[in-house]
Amino acid sequence: MIVTETGRPRPRHSSVDLSRTAVRAFAVGDGAAGDSAADGAWYTSAAVQADIVLCVCTWRRPAGLRRLLAAASELEYDGRLAVVVVDNDAAAEGIAVCRDTAAAFRWPLAAVQESRPGISYARNSAVERALELRPRFIAMLDDDEWPSRGWLRELVRVLDTTGADVVGGPVIPRFPPAAGIWPALADVYTVNLRRPDGAPCTLYAAGNFIARADCFRALGPAPFDPGFARTGGEDLVFFCRLARLGFRMHWSAAAEVYETVTADRMSLTWLTRRQRRRGSLNVVVQRMFAPGPIAEAMRLTKTAGLLSLALGYRILAAPFPVRRLRAILLLHKALGKVAGHLGRRITQYGDSSPGGRSEDTYGS
Repeated sequence: MIVTETGRPRPRHSSVDLSRTAVRAFAVGDGAAGDSAADGAWYTSAAVQADIVLCVCTWRRPAGLRRLLAAASELEYDGRLAVVVVDNDAAAEGIAVCRDTAAAFRWPLAAVQESRPGISYARNSAVERALELRPRFIAMLDDDEWPSRGWLRELVRVLDTTGADVVGGPVIPRFPPAAGIWPALADVYTVNLRRPDGAPCTLYAAGNFIARADCFRALGPAPFDPGFARTGGEDLVFFCRLARLGFRMHWSAAAEVYETVTADRMSLTWLTRRQRRRGSLNVVVQRMFAPGPIAEAMRLTKTAGLLSLALGYRILAAPFPVRRLRAILLLHKALGKVAGHLGRRITQYGDSSPGGRSEDTYGS
């Protein structure tokens, strides 16, 4: 609803007299750049040129978005970057953050509201707006994350050295003080393939990656499947589709992104629900790409084996607190797979009830 471009990127730690800086419109207008917010029109300035567009989808996390944007201003990157924020909540807290941030923000910044609830719609809206700028690459972060200073530089380095179409990096959890036993399960919270730097890989999560713009164009107007808007898993399907089309994915071990682990996530209830959702989605997505009775029989056999293993591990791990928790999580992942075989899917995104918030929202 309001976005500005403050000329060239502002050098870090410099003082700029913003009142003398050229300001150009770069988004949906609210009077300042055209009174078109009601019909969802999108405006860009011809002066905005970006080699990379960073897309951020947000939902009721104004503090997280504010921290992400602050970290984006500190990126050690000298190229042409623009940022597109899509707010998927009617309260538009994220757009308010962009309104407050825009004038002093280092990069061209755009904000738009997506009224259809669900992560797929938000991601597709962000990609649509990003492609209007004709970038070479599109990157994505979640609104509960913030990048390290060298994040974008490292992603681009691996793109250049490997010739990859897509490059992903690790998401590292950050726990609050006095987090109890939960940091011992940090690997459960993280997204980290632990591959050597530059190694080929298959990505599955969209919280930290960059891709050639042609990857998104190749998947049509909805690169993120709307059928997964309320459950998550749209990113897994996205990467599976790219792999089938022959796009090459590589890993950047140094392109670190950090993720906040909030108090509500440090609970067995939250983690077990997440594991069940993951197990269910794993089966649903596998069915999409490997249908048929033989493939289903193989999946059922693997699920039965995992369930047996989890039950045995649960008994053996009983005396050990951390191992006991891991056994419980493994069991719930197996139960999620059973639910997937039965056609059950766990809703995750787009809780629109008054004051509502799903247990695991943007940035799963």
